[in-house]
Amino acid sequence: MSDGPLGHDLAASESVSESMLSPMATADQMLPEGFLPEIEGAGWRRAVARAAELPAVTLTLIFIAPLLAAIVVLLKTQSNNPALLGDWRIGQDGKRFRCWKFRGAVDGQRSWLDRFLFVSRLDDLPRLLNVFSGEMSLIGPEPIAESEIQKYSSCYQDYVRVRPGLIDL
Repeated sequence: MSDGPLGHDLAASESVSESMLSPMATADQMLPEGFLPEIEGAGWRRAVARAAELPAVTLTLIFIAPLLAAIVVLLKTQSNNPALLGDWRIGQDGKRFRCWKFRGAVDGQRSWLDRFLFVSRLDDLPRLLNVFSGEMSLIGPEPIAESEIQKYSSCYQDYVRVRPGLIDL
């Protein structure tokens, strides 16, 4: 068999499966078996992703702390209700966690601030605390409530294999 430009066997590379050509193919599907070392525990992929996102989230939280404080003050001037809400969601490995966000409408009454926070998605900024604590990732599926599990019945096992994300896929 002839060698390709990088010394790879061209005959072997022609046997690429359809799943490897998919735009959503994972690194495991594209790389030859045994190419990447397996590490015990959470796996090297989780460790690398966490090592990359933790400094980014830490710096972001420091940078936006004044904005978060201003939103809390504005919400507290409108009512005595808590500025943050923690709804229970399903995370990686099926573990429950509190998913933080700024409160929205109180007693069904939406103020201009509630609408602005919702439309601008600023109400999700407290989820950065979930990313910082390791319950969520920057990118992943939307966190779901227990009541939504049946909606995901066919792919629920795939869902709980990864951490839910701030930016949903």
